Amino acid sequence: MKWNRFYSCTFPVSLVLTLLFNSSQVHSHQDVWKIKAGLAPLSASLPWKGMDDQSVLAPYLDVRIGNWSFGVENIASYHYPLSDDIKLSTGINVRDQGYKNQASVFRGSSHDPVFIDYKRPNQELAATANFRWKLLSIEVNQDISNNSNSTSIKSSIDLPFYRYKNSIQIKGTANALRYSADYVDYYFGVKPHQEDLALGRYRYKGKDSVNHQFTVNTVFLFSPRWEFKSIISRTKLDQGIYESPLIGTRYEDKAIFALSYLL
Repeated sequence: MKWNRFYSCTFPVSLVLTLLFNSSQVHSHQDVWKIKAGLAPLSASLPWKGMDDQSVLAPYLDVRIGNWSFGVENIASYHYPLSDDIKLSTGINVRDQGYKNQASVFRGSSHDPVFIDYKRPNQELAATANFRWKLLSIEVNQDISNNSNSTSIKSSIDLPFYRYKNSIQIKGTANALRYSADYVDYYFGVKPHQEDLALGRYRYKGKDSVNHQFTVNTVFLFSPRWEFKSIISRTKLDQGIYESPLIGTRYEDKAIFALSYLL
């Protein structure tokens, strides 16, 4: 399925104009900087062939001022004050789901010969838009760096499990991650010039794909300043990604534990 060229052009343009229009909010004397900093042990079992499980200790940062937020999960986002039930945000983020992902702390190498002399795709700059209504949300990501020129869409529904006042919250989230054929081809495909049948790296062209993911999110507020957050997820890859000669397993697992302090 080819994405509408008009949409692909106007989405990032309208986003940038929106961000510039609202940039004066950063300088409002009524805004107060809120900075959460800490450390986050992370582990992952990635689906690449011959890839061992990885564990790292990474810095955690979440910065907010007014309607703006900056951090490790999103470079920059602007949140529009609509209502308690309806939320909208736009922003810019780095996107990279390829082998030896440069936008992630998980950069281990595979010992499988399929990656010998393989040139990984470049990371991308993506425009993002997120709309939430109560427990439902949809997030659109569009490449604006002229690499894959592709779109990804994440549809989610939250499943509240437990909440105690404002100090403990546990919820599940079911996600459908929809990737256009151009996206799958860019990150998981094999171009003719990279084909090497002796290494098992045969020509592969990406297809429209939908991954299914479930996450469990936990937040503990020990005090007004100390916070513990965990995100544990399992993703089942669509057949269009799993059939790539670069992929060795159907599932991707990740666990993130972050302890942060409000400065």
